[in-house]
Amino acid sequence: MAQWQILCPYEGSDLDIDGYVRNIIGGAVKAATRIDQDQEGYASRPAGVHRFRFASQTELLWFKYDQQTSVSKTVVCDSTTENLNVLPGWSFKFREWTQPGDEFLAVIGGLFDGSAPIRTLSYESRVSGFPDSEKAFRVKNISGETQTNCSLVATNAVRVENAAAHPSKPFLCFYQSGSSNPITDGDVNGLQVTFDNWTDGTPPTVDILIAGDSVGILDVAANSLIPYGTRLKCDGTTLYRFANGTKWQSGTFILSPDLEESDTALIFVSDGGDQVELAQATGAFTRGANGIELTQTGQATGTVLNDGAVSVRLRLNPRVGLNSSLNPRSFSLRPVGTKGAADTSRDYQGTFWIEDLDVQKNLIWRIQALLERYKLPRYSPNPNPPPAYIPDPNGLHIEDPQNPGAHILASGTPSQGHYESIEEILSANGVTFSGG
Repeated sequence: MAQWQILCPYEGSDLDIDGYVRNIIGGAVKAATRIDQDQEGYASRPAGVHRFRFASQTELLWFKYDQQTSVSKTVVCDSTTENLNVLPGWSFKFREWTQPGDEFLAVIGGLFDGSAPIRTLSYESRVSGFPDSEKAFRVKNISGETQTNCSLVATNAVRVENAAAHPSKPFLCFYQSGSSNPITDGDVNGLQVTFDNWTDGTPPTVDILIAGDSVGILDVAANSLIPYGTRLKCDGTTLYRFANGTKWQSGTFILSPDLEESDTALIFVSDGGDQVELAQATGAFTRGANGIELTQTGQATGTVLNDGAVSVRLRLNPRVGLNSSLNPRSFSLRPVGTKGAADTSRDYQGTFWIEDLDVQKNLIWRIQALLERYKLPRYSPNPNPPPAYIPDPNGLHIEDPQNPGAHILASGTPSQGHYESIEEILSANGVTFSGG
C-alpha cells in the first residue's frame, strides 16, 4: 500500500503524477495498472513521455523518452495476460484484436491534458551552470495514519535491469527508500550483479555480488546488517536494502523465489540528484540530498496528518561542466516519514538531459532559460484571436506557450505574429544591447 503521494497543482486541482496511459491509434491497451512497491514486477518508473507502437501482435516497440530509436518487446495480446516487461513498474493487458500500427502513450512523472502529455518530473535538454525555473508540488500523506519525522529528499537515482526475458527475476522488485544518496559511478553501461553459493532450503539462500565483489546489505524488517551480503533469502517477501556507505545505498529490493545462481542483472547510478534543489513553499532552496522538512500547517515540526498535504518547490540547478555523456540524468524524489514504529517512503523518478553547447549556443540557451524563468511574453498580441484553440489545417494560429489560452498567428509580422529572433523578444520587453 502506498504511503505517500506527490501531486501537481494543475488548473485548480491537485493531480497525481505517478503516471498515465492513453491509446493514441487503435485501442490495444485494455488495462494499464501501476504496480505497488514490494509487489512482483515493481521497478522505479522512468519519468518522461514514452511512445509504444505494435509491429505485430507479438512485438511491441518502445520508443523510450519518445526518442526515434526503439526497443523491441515480446508481448501477449489476449485481454487477460499481464505483461510485466513493457514499462518498469506497470502491468499491461492488450486486447486480442490489437493490430500492427496501434500506438499508445505513457507519461510518467506527469499527466495528460486531453491527449497531450504534460511533463512535471521530466525535462528536455537543459544547460549546465544555469538554474531552471522552479516547479510547485504537493506532498500528501495517504498512509491512513499521522506520520512524523517527515521530510522530502531528492537524491541520485539507482536502478537495476533484470534480463529482458525475466522482468521480475532475479529482482522481484526494486526501488529506493530512506533518505541516503547513492554515489554515481559515471558508468552508463552499469555494473553486473551476480549471485553465488545458491543453497536449497525453505527458503533457498544466495550471496549477492556486484562487479564480482561482496557488498553490505541491510535486512530492513530486522534492521540487521549483513556485512558481505551472504545467505540472502530468495523467498519473494524479505525486504533488503543496500547498506549505508555503499555506492548503492537506498536501493531496496526483494529477491525472486525462482532466482537461480546463474541469473544476472545490471545496476546503474545516475548523478541527476546532485543537480536538484528543494525548497518549502517559501524560502531559500537547498541541495536536494540535504532534504527539507515536511510540516503540515498547524502541526508539530515534521508532522503530516492522514490526508494532509504540504506545498514544496523543486528546481534543476545543473552544476558547471556537465556534458551529455551520462544522459539521460535521473533523480529520485522521495517523501519519507515514520508511521507508528515503521519507516515509510515512496520513490518518484525524474529525468533530464544536459546539452553539449559551444560558446555561442551557450549564450542563446542562457537567454532562452532567462525567458523561461521570468515568463516574458514570447509573442506580440494577436488583435483577432480565435474564440477557442482548434488546430487548423493551414496552421494559422498557435497557442502562446507563455500565456495559456492566448493565441497568435503562426506567421506574420512582429506586430501581430511571432517574433523572428531572440533580439526582437528582448527588445519588445525593454531589453537593449550596447557596446561590442
